[in-house]
Amino acid sequence: MLMLRVTYHVKPGMRDAFVKALQEEEIAASTRREEGNVDYAFSLPLDDPDTLFLLELWESKENLGPHGKQPKFLRLQELKAEYVESSDILFYDAQPKVKKK
Repeated sequence: MLMLRVTYHVKPGMRDAFVKALQEEEIAASTRREEGNVDYAFSLPLDDPDTLFLLELWESKENLGPHGKQPKFLRLQELKAEYVESSDILFYDAQPKVKKK
């Protein structure tokens, strides 16, 4: 399994507008329907109003290639140009383990 942790450094004061645009465009929902996607979830840090996190889980690296050609991915790139100063991506080879309580 491939895991990506994306950190978006949003232009000051623009995070809420970026989040709203992501929701309106259904970026996460459409990506979750892509073949090989396990999860695609945005989250907000509690201590930084200009940052947004994205956690992506894919069955394999091969599934990630077609994702970059999808219309919603291309739309995300346009939104990033409007709202984001920079972004960082960390890639992990992940093997999930379920811990039961």
